Amino acid sequence: MSLSYGNTEIETPLHPWLPRGIKTDRILRILLNNPDGALTRYRISILAEVQHIQVSLLLKQFESKGLVKGTRVIDYRGLMTEWAKRKVKFQSQRYMHKGILDFLRRTNLRYALTTYQAETLVNHYLFPTKIEMYIDRLDFEKWHDALVASQAMVGGGNVVLRLYDGGVFYKSFDVNGYHVVSIPQIIVDLIREGGVAYQAADMLLGKQQTAQASKNIGGKRPHVSDVQRS
Repeated sequence: MSLSYGNTEIETPLHPWLPRGIKTDRILRILLNNPDGALTRYRISILAEVQHIQVSLLLKQFESKGLVKGTRVIDYRGLMTEWAKRKVKFQSQRYMHKGILDFLRRTNLRYALTTYQAETLVNHYLFPTKIEMYIDRLDFEKWHDALVASQAMVGGGNVVLRLYDGGVFYKSFDVNGYHVVSIPQIIVDLIREGGVAYQAADMLLGKQQTAQASKNIGGKRPHVSDVQRS
């Protein structure tokens, strides 16, 4: 379904089927947010809204690569690299909105910040050159109308809406009045961004590994080239 707003046309994914790879995306997000193995395969399937057999087959694949043991992550960096390679296509739309941060503090619409602004809030390393956020793909019209009503200009600009599956909000949290995606989601998005964003991802990844050190979760450092070759 194509919606047109002025000179802007965006293909909105209102169809009932899901983008290729989205179920694997959900499972990886859950694993990396719960690396200690406390979740059973059944519980993961419920949280990811996938069949139990899909979880089992994926875990078997990861186990053969030395990334997991059962549902416990034994190579956190390696599994993060695996996730970064498995990109899911999504639509996005840009806006210019000088007061976007104030708008986000006031809105009741569901969102979660990622990449630069999210990293700035949790790690304070990157300058937020753009404000990227995930929204539910079915909420696009509401977001568009709300942004335009608040004087946003469509096309180009500092604000990027990522139209995505609702699973992206798993383990999202609040920082200083803003909604932010989970730390693993920030990391994988920064890795995919590359350049200086990868440096920030590596810093966050190091902190995650330090936090999990007592649980014997480790692994080798992921390389940008490994991700970019995929």
